[in-house]
Amino acid sequence: MLIVPNTCVDLQELFVIILGLVDNFRTFVEYLTLVIVEGGQLTDDAYEKYLKECEEVQKNMEKWDVHEGNMDMKAMMKFVYLHIL
Repeated sequence: MLIVPNTCVDLQELFVIILGLVDNFRTFVEYLTLVIVEGGQLTDDAYEKYLKECEEVQKNMEKWDVHEGNMDMKAMMKFVYLHIL
């Protein structure tokens, strides 16, 4: 029987990692779907670029919310188009 010595685990770091996985799971699945459908590249750089594009779309949504009150149909279509790309 193999005896393994006690192992110390930083539970705070473990929870941070687990919560990060849960928090980013949807975005990562969206990226994987995009790679499969569009035939893109599955690289760290491409994923970082995708995250930056998502942040830009979020910032645009917040600007539309603040400056235009409720979005009109043209702004909604622009948002959908930007989100799809």
